[in-house]
Amino acid sequence: MRQSISLILVSLAALTVRADNPPADIAIVGYLPSYRVDTFRVEQARLLTDLVLFAVEPRTDGSLDDSRLTPEVWRALERPLKGLRVRRLVTVGGWGKSDAFATVTSDPKRRSRLIDELTRMCDRHKLAGVDVDWEHPVGTAEYAAYTSFLRELHGRLAPRQRIVTAAVAPWKIPPAEAFAHIDRVHLMAYDNGGRHSTFDLAFDSVEKLLELGVAPQKICLGIPFYGRPCEGEFGKATTYADLVRKANLKPTDNEVDGIFFNGPELVARKVRLARRLDLAGVMIWEIGQDAVAADHSLLHSIHQAAHSPAEAQP
Repeated sequence: MRQSISLILVSLAALTVRADNPPADIAIVGYLPSYRVDTFRVEQARLLTDLVLFAVEPRTDGSLDDSRLTPEVWRALERPLKGLRVRRLVTVGGWGKSDAFATVTSDPKRRSRLIDELTRMCDRHKLAGVDVDWEHPVGTAEYAAYTSFLRELHGRLAPRQRIVTAAVAPWKIPPAEAFAHIDRVHLMAYDNGGRHSTFDLAFDSVEKLLELGVAPQKICLGIPFYGRPCEGEFGKATTYADLVRKANLKPTDNEVDGIFFNGPELVARKVRLARRLDLAGVMIWEIGQDAVAADHSLLHSIHQAAHSPAEAQP
C-alpha cells in the first residue's frame, strides 16, 4: 500500500489555486474560532499563510447565521494581520454547526441563497475564500447535495479569484466527483479514537485520498493542537497549552497522564511528510490551543520544519 504513493504522485497533475499565494514552502493553515480572536497574536499571524475563521453556519432557510462575527471580532482580527500577506477564509458549518446543511443543500433555492450570502461576506470582508465543513453527510442523496453545493459555490467564487476548501474526515470521505470542486482539502487526520492522531494515521489518511485520485497539491494534512485520552473512542479534549501548563513536557513527548497529543517533534515529522509527498501543506485545529512560549509552541515547530532543508524519510 505505501509503495503506491510514489506511483500515484507521478500520475497526478498539479493544481493551481486561484488566490493570492503568500511566499512559503508549504501552506500553514490555522483555524481560529471566533471566541478565541481576542487571544490571536501577531507572533502567530507571522507564522501562518492562511487563517480560517471558524464562526458561521447555515440556517434551514438558506440564510447565513453570522451573529458571532460582530464588528468587534473583525476589528480584533485585523490588528495582528496588519501588513501581513495572510489569506483569510471563513468556515461555514463545523461540528455542532452542520444540522441545516442537509435541508439547505437539497433545495436549489436555499442552496443559492446560502451561496449568495457567503459570496457577499467574502466581498464585504475581502476574504480569500470559503471553507465548507459539513460534519457529516449521510447517504447517497446527501453526498449528491454536498457535491452540488460545492460545484455551485466554486462556480461563483472562482471567477472572483477566491477558493473553496473543505474539511474532510478520513473515515467520511466524499465521492471522488466532489473533489473536482474543492481547491484544497483540509484532512482531519485526528479524532480517530484512542491514540487519535498518530503519524501512521496521518500517512494512511493521505494515502486514502491519493488512491481516490485527489491531487497531492490539494491536500493539507490536519494536525491537532489538543490531546484526547489514550483509551476509548472519543474522550474529552485537553488543549496543548493546558498540557504544557500541567506537566514538564519534552519535545519528544506525545503522551502524559493517559492523554495522547502531538508534541513538537511529532508535528515537525508530519510537516516533513507533507513536504516529501508534495502536499499543499498542513492544517491546524486550532491555533488558540497552542502554548504561548516559543520553546513549547507547536506552531513554531511547524514553521521551522516547513522552512528547514529537506530531511530523510521518517
